Amino acid sequence: MSILITRPYKQSLQLARCLEDLGFSTEIEPLLEIDPLPHPPIQWLNFDAVIFTSANALTCLTSFSPDIDCICVGNTTAKAALTKGFKKVYSCDKDVNSLISYIRNHYPQGKSFLYLSGETVSIDLNHSLQGSYLYTIVVYRTLMKQSFSPGIIHKFQRFEID
Repeated sequence: MSILITRPYKQSLQLARCLEDLGFSTEIEPLLEIDPLPHPPIQWLNFDAVIFTSANALTCLTSFSPDIDCICVGNTTAKAALTKGFKKVYSCDKDVNSLISYIRNHYPQGKSFLYLSGETVSIDLNHSLQGSYLYTIVVYRTLMKQSFSPGIIHKFQRFEID
C-alpha cells in the first residue's frame, strides 16, 4: 500500500518515516509550503509570555528568549518549543479555546502577551483575551499548490497510490 503525504515537506518526512516503519510505502507531494515572513526584532522583555498556535511559527523564529513563558496549542507545538530551546512550555490540549481558558486561569488581567502567528488564524485572540495586552506578529504564511505534479498524477492514473 502506497500512501500520499501532502503536508509541508519537513512534516512529511517525519510522517513518512513513521508510516514506513509500519510497513507502508510513501510518496511525498507537499501541497502546502510554509513561507517565513520578515518581521521586526522582538523585544522579549516587554512580554510576560509568548503564544504559539502552530509549530510552523517556531520554525520562523530567528531569535528567542528561552526563559519566557511559552504557551502552546497542542503537544506537537509544545514539543517544537522545547526543541527550539524554550524552558517553560505549557501545552493547552489541542485547540485555541483551551489556550484561552489556560491564560484566563493562570495570568491576571493586564499581562502582556506576544502572539507569533501565521497570516491566517481561526480565532481573534485580541477579542478573546480582552483585559490583557496582546501584540501579534505574523511570522509566516501558508502557500498552497494548485495541483499535483505530473509524476503524482501519473501514479494516480496507474493506481499506484492507494
